[in-house]
Order: sequence, then C-alpha cells, then structure tokens
Amino acid sequence: MLAAGSYLRRTKSKYPEKRIPMPGCRQPLMPLAVTNRKFANLSNCRLARNEWGRIAIGKCFLRLTSVRTTVLLWLLLAGVTHAQFLEPFESAVPSWERRESDCVIPDANWTQRRSNEFDVKNRFEKISFTTGSGTQILISHDIPPVHLIPELLPSVRIKASRPGTQVMVRVVLPTTPSPTGQGPLTTLLPGPMYFATGEWQTLSFAQESRNLQQKLQEEIWLLRRKHGSHVSPQNAYVDKVVLNLYSGPGETVVQVDDLVVVGMVDAKPVADRVSVRAPVHHDASVQTVGFSESIAHSPSVDDKQPSLVVRDGTVLLVEKKPFLPRIIQHRGESFEYLRSLGFNVVELTSTATYEQLQEARQLDLWIICPPPPSIGLAPIEFQFDRVLAWSVGEELTGRNLQTVEQRIREIRESDLREGRPIVGHTATHWTKFAQSLDILSIGLEPIGTSFLASQYSDWISQRSQSISNNKPVWADIQTDFPKQLTNQISAIADTVPPTPIEPQQIKFLVYEAITGGARGLRFKSRSRLDGTDPSTRLRALTIEWLNTEISRLEPWIVAGALRGEVPTNDPELEVYAISTNRSRLLLIQRPTHHEQYWAGDAVVRTVRFRDPDTTFSERAMLISETGLQPLALTRNLGGNDLLIENCPYSAAVVLSQDPLIFNKLNQSYQRVGQASSFQLHTELTRQWLAIIQLIANQLDRMGRGSPASSGALNAAVNAFRNASSLIAGNSEATALPFLDQTDERLAFVRREMITEPLGMFQSKTSSPLVAHSSLIPLHWELASRLGESQWNPNSLAGGDFEDLQHLARSGWENRRLDDDLVASKVELTESARVDGKYGLHMEVSEKSTSPTIDATPLWISTPRIPVRGGQLVRIHGWVNIPQVIGGNMDGLMIIDTLGGEAMAERIPVTEGWQEFTLYRGVASDRELQITFALTGFGNVQLDEVTIRTVDLPGIERQARAE
Repeated sequence: MLAAGSYLRRTKSKYPEKRIPMPGCRQPLMPLAVTNRKFANLSNCRLARNEWGRIAIGKCFLRLTSVRTTVLLWLLLAGVTHAQFLEPFESAVPSWERRESDCVIPDANWTQRRSNEFDVKNRFEKISFTTGSGTQILISHDIPPVHLIPELLPSVRIKASRPGTQVMVRVVLPTTPSPTGQGPLTTLLPGPMYFATGEWQTLSFAQESRNLQQKLQEEIWLLRRKHGSHVSPQNAYVDKVVLNLYSGPGETVVQVDDLVVVGMVDAKPVADRVSVRAPVHHDASVQTVGFSESIAHSPSVDDKQPSLVVRDGTVLLVEKKPFLPRIIQHRGESFEYLRSLGFNVVELTSTATYEQLQEARQLDLWIICPPPPSIGLAPIEFQFDRVLAWSVGEELTGRNLQTVEQRIREIRESDLREGRPIVGHTATHWTKFAQSLDILSIGLEPIGTSFLASQYSDWISQRSQSISNNKPVWADIQTDFPKQLTNQISAIADTVPPTPIEPQQIKFLVYEAITGGARGLRFKSRSRLDGTDPSTRLRALTIEWLNTEISRLEPWIVAGALRGEVPTNDPELEVYAISTNRSRLLLIQRPTHHEQYWAGDAVVRTVRFRDPDTTFSERAMLISETGLQPLALTRNLGGNDLLIENCPYSAAVVLSQDPLIFNKLNQSYQRVGQASSFQLHTELTRQWLAIIQLIANQLDRMGRGSPASSGALNAAVNAFRNASSLIAGNSEATALPFLDQTDERLAFVRREMITEPLGMFQSKTSSPLVAHSSLIPLHWELASRLGESQWNPNSLAGGDFEDLQHLARSGWENRRLDDDLVASKVELTESARVDGKYGLHMEVSEKSTSPTIDATPLWISTPRIPVRGGQLVRIHGWVNIPQVIGGNMDGLMIIDTLGGEAMAERIPVTEGWQEFTLYRGVASDRELQITFALTGFGNVQLDEVTIRTVDLPGIERQARAE
C-alpha cells in the first residue's frame, strides 16, 4: 500500500474548489464527505502508465474499507513515507526558483507570476522570458527529500508557446563529496520533453523506458569517469524537481501546474545529516554550471533500437524503402523554403536543435548534421530520429583519419539507433576513410576551373571503384562559383558583377554525377538561397527546375545498376545506361568538353543511335518537360534503333514493358500549386536572354562585339518569341523545341564572348576575368590599361633551376609521399632544361598496381614572395610532360596561394615544351607561394619559372554599371 498513493491529476472543470490532500501536501485534510465524493470519481482521473495495476488494487481496497480506516492508515504511515506529493499552485506566491542559465536573460525580460486561464478558476505559475542562444534555463521546485527508488514517479503539467521544455530531478549523493567542497555531489537526471505546443501536457517519468534508479546507475558510470571511482549511489535521494525552460532564442511563455510526485519514501533523516548548497542567480549576466554536475547518461545494449535509416550495399533505405538524398547545405533559410525548392535533406554545420528536428518531421525532411558534443559520454536519444546520417567532417584528409575513426567509435557507442549511417566528406584517402564510414561524400567544383567538367563522372567512378563499389557515394553539385575565384575577381575588379552559373552547366554536372554512380546529390551552397537579389533568385530558380528533373529519374538513380556507356557512331553523342529489373534508362549528353566555362551550345538536331540491350523493347519514351513523348523504335538483331527529333544538349529516355513505370512517370508531372518544370524552364530562359542582351550591349559599346554573336542573339530572340506565342496558345509541347533552340543560341553567344579573350592565353585559368561571360567587359577594360603599364623584374630566386644549393638557400621545399604504392624522385638534369644548363625533373613511379592515388605523392614549392595589395601578379614558366599522368586526372597541378586550389592549373600532358601563364590579383599585403604538385604516376620537366608584379590600374566602374 505504500505505492498505492496514486498519481492523481485533478480535473479542473469539476469541483475545482475541492481537492484531496495526500500525505506530504501543504493543505489540511478535507472533510470525509468530500473525500468520499472524490473517491467516487477516482475512475475518471488520469493515471500514470505503469501504475494501473496498483491503482486497481487500491480502488478495490478503498471500496471494501471505510474511509475513516484509510485516512487513519495514511496518518500512521506519514512519518515513514509520503505516498504522494502534490503542489497545485493555488496560492498567489510563485514557488519555482530561478536557477542558473548559460544564456543572458536581463531581469527586464523575465516575468514570473501566478495566473489563471479566463475560463478556469484554478491558478498556475506563468513564466515569460526573452533570450538568445544557449542550452539551458533552469528553474527548480523543492520537494520533501525522498529516496531514489524504481517506484518514484515525479510529474508536472506544462503548457508552453513552443516545444522543448524538459523535466528533470536533482539527485543528491550524500556519501560523495562535491569537487567544490560545498556539500555532497549532485546531478540531474533527465525526463520527458514537452512537445504539445499551446496545449497542456503532463511530463511524467512514468513515460520513460528506464526508471530513475536505472538512470542513476548509468549516470554513476559517467560520474566515476569524471570524478573517480569513489562516486557512490549509496543512500541517494531526490530533493528538487527541475525544469529546463530553454527551447530556442526569442520569446517563450511557459505555464506550470500540478507538480505531483508518486512513490515517495522519506529520506529526511539522511538529508538532515548533510548540507547541500546550490547557487541561485537572478542576475542574468552571471552564468554558472554549478547547479548540476551532469545531465547525461550512457546507453546500455538493451536501450538500442534498429535505425530507421540503413545501408543495403550502395542503396540507402529509409524505413525499408530506397531513398535518394537531394541534399542542400543550410545557410539560414527556413526548412519550408528549402522543401519548396525540391530538397528532401538539409545538411547542418552543427547539431540539430529540437525545433529543427520537429520542423523537419512536420515537413517530411531529413537532416544531416554532426552528432551532439556529448557523444561518448551520453546517449543520442530517439529525439534525433529525423537525422538521416551523422556527419563527421568536411574536406577530410589523411591528417583527420585517426580523429575521425575515434569519433565514429563514440557515435556508434552512444547512438540509441543501431546502424544509423555515418558520412564524411573526404578530399583525399578515400579508400582508408571508406573502411570506417558508411557513406562517402566526395566532389569537385569544376565550373570556372581547369578541371574538365566532362570528366567528372570518371572522377567519381574512379573513387567509387577504389572502395570496391560496396558503399554509397554522394557527389557534390556546384551551384555557385568557388570562393577563391570570386575573391580573385574582387581583388582585380573591386566589385564582383553577378556571375550566376548557367542552368545547363549544373544539369550537366547532375548527369555526370548520376553516370558516375552517385547515390546521392549534395548541392553545395555558400550563401542563402532565399535572398531577394536577382542573382540569388536566379540560382534558386535553377535549383528548383533541376530538382523537378531529378525527381523523375529518382528510381534509377537510387537503385538502378549502371551498365556503362552505350557505343554510338556519333562522335558528339554520349549515351549511358542504367537498368532496373523492369526498365532501362538512357541518359544522353552531347558534350563540347568546355562545360566548365559554358554549356548547351550543341545544336538542337535529330539524333540516332542503337541500344544493344533488347530486354526492354516494348516502348521507348522521351522524358521531356511537358510529358512523356513516344519515340520511334526499330528492333533488329543488333539492338533497338532509336530516333530523337529536336534533341537538346541532354535528354533522358526510358524503355520498359511495364505500364506502371509510365503511369508513375506521368504522375510526377502533377505539381499541384507549384510551377511545372516547363514553366520554370521558360522563366530561366527569359532571364538569361535579358542577361546576355545586357552583356552584348556592353561589348558593342566597347567595340568588342562580333557579327556571329549578334546573329546568334537575334536568332535567340526570335526563337523565344515563337515559344512565347505557342505557350500563350497552350501548345507547350510544340513550344519546347523553340525554347531549347533559344538556350542553344544563347550558349553560342556566351561561347563567342569567352573564346576570344581565352585565345590570348595558354591556359583557361590564366585570368579570373574570363571565367564567366559577365566578366568579359572587365577583362577588355583591364587589358587596355595594362598595355600602358611596366612590369617589375622577376622576384623569384632559383626558378631557373641551375644550382641545387641555391634552391635550398632560397627556400624551395620538396615534400614526398613514399609508401607501398608509389616512389618519387626529384633532381636537376640537363634533359629537363628549356634554357640554361639544367632544369627540374619530377617523377612518381608505381611500386604496385593501383588504379588511383588517394593523396598527392610529390610537391615542390617555391619560396614565399612578399606581394602588395593592389598589385597584379604574373606567374610564368615552361613545362614538358611527355606522357599522360596516370592514376589521377589532375596531372600536374600548379597552385598559387592567391588563387588557391580552385584556380589551380591542371596539365595532364603536353606536346613538347609548353608555356603556362597565370595572372592573379592581390587584395592586401601578403606572401605568395607556388606549388607544383605531381598528383599521379609520370614524369614532369619544369624550367624558367618567374614571378613578376605590376601595380593594378583602376577600372572604370561605368562599364559594369551600364
């Protein structure tokens, strides 16, 4: 009967003025008649989940025993045990005490009083406050000291303006002294969390899977790791119920009522023998952590449950269904906005907050984020179930291997979801990282760089093969220019004009990622996508359009088997096949191998090719933006001959005998309340037509226009007019070829704008001002002014490679990676000279057969040369690479500290001696260093490297403003 003092929650709408005080309550006993009336309604009360059996026995006992006998029994036992503690908060004086906080709350922003709802007479305690970032705002309420036993079940009733409030209890360990010397050690044990925003919710420890005694046992293990083996749970008791009110920055209102504690065994004799001191701070500028020694606990094996997200080979399963992550890096946008752009996963740079997890659940979004900082010490609870995968870092290299492996072990130990994937974005050592990671995230940013975008699929495929194709690979999709490139543009031109990446370029990267074997697409974003400036709106529009296209290809991307390239007789055509058990997808591209600078200039025309696989030859459909279009298909012994009229630079064709495949594809065109893929495409074309017209007008005024560009631009205007007329007449399918023709003509104009200045340089990365069509007017303006400038003498010592001792004294550096796979060699030889007596010879050879090299094996770096802000630097030299560098597509990389790796020059092979020239702007005084990195197997000869500077002339701003 000691535990029969049930968890009794009064119903406010009935008899609010009449309540039963239990032993330990602060009010006198009611008359017996009133008590009988309450017991008669006991069956209508809410009961704690694990108290049902005891309550049932108690009810039978009360019905068979006189009320007078029951009350007498309670009174006799009151000196030993409190069956229940109840605080109804009916007085006018607040009783919750404000404890410490790790966020600033000025007293003016804190209001605490007793109040009541307009239609209920009973009071509750109302707390209002406004705060910034933090993790805890603790308030506490004293209860009579009670021993911590399994039957102890505190609860409190909460109503709040936002989710996140959590109930806890403070436990005193009377036989363990506190490290501060102020009484015994104390700790907090966490309970359930509030989630019913705007409604009353009872937070009871009866709702937890582990009772308080089990929680304390787990907590003791942590405390012993922190304070030593002397920490003991002997005679532990609870003396306070604590609420953590923090639920995020901003204004919060919390109402507290009905603090009830069930299953109380008196611990006052123990408490009287010890003195517990806990700081109370009403000054918000004082922040302490002395109130609680720890809030965490460590999970046991029995606590763990299967993960909602698992890996099945290279396929990711979410709740047992294949899932294609369309990931966006979060930069502060609302989750709802990112969902409207077509993303299903948001990647955070820090652990998801409770609010973010709840919002993701409501929007059916998933989250990738780092694990909580308490991993290894505390469990990762089930509230993180919306986390798709834990992230352990960005741009990981060999230096991070040991740290990442330790972090992975801690995550697996702490996560209550057994088998949840762990992902890391790796820059090198893919094979070694794949031994620990569940998912490998990789990628490059080819647009605006020297890396051929048309080789991106091969780059991804090589790394996937290096990990034996047995784990998912997620590939980066670039959506804006590399930061180092935009910094260089700013250093030269002061103000960076809008440089939006073309939709055709990003779509090209998506197709490359898919054909390279990517099972997830990670859209990289350095700035917010919800900005109101035209460039940001255009980028968001491009991404939304692409996500509508990707959603139709999702079944093949997420679970299809890559069948490789389909051979064709058309040298301009590339066709890749992906098969499922009921269909075959053909991805068609017509690359020009300049997509890192412009894309989509392949003329719209009829395309013919043969698919040798005849397994699915019933029907062939072109997945166009206006709907599925039947294709002419001819069967013969060699395969299926397909014909696509008005084929743009990229297309997708599906072959299947299953009508359900086509029915599902048709359903994907139904975007209720959202713009269709065709409408998004039309708006993109309209905006790019306006952009190209503006740039063309600038070049014409500078005398840099061309007849070819003017003719193509006029053709684009006419094609768009035809498309617009047909769209107005609801003939979208007929308008689509004219829209594609407009895109192709605009791409041709961009090509003409960029190729002329590019022809002046040996390298496409020579000048940052030729990376985008909108920068070309600035390039010509700078070129005209540099013709009047005088370059300073060479400032690099030892670049002629004539004397080894001179190189060493000047500060040249040689770094090598000699391991089981490679051997490297550096020397000065006569055979490597282009002038003088000697030149530099670099060589990397194989020790064993390896398809790829995980890390650069050989680096040669120049001394650090001081350069001044406002200067333009010219880096010049000669290189000879007789055979293609193997094992890595980057070949020889020439990297300078001003442009960084994003602007590195890549040279895989040369025809004899070849010049390289790089121009770089200097934004502020600093040091310049150049590194020659031999990234694979092969030989490189280098000679006559020089560095010269010139004061950068000012560029007239009206060229960009017009």
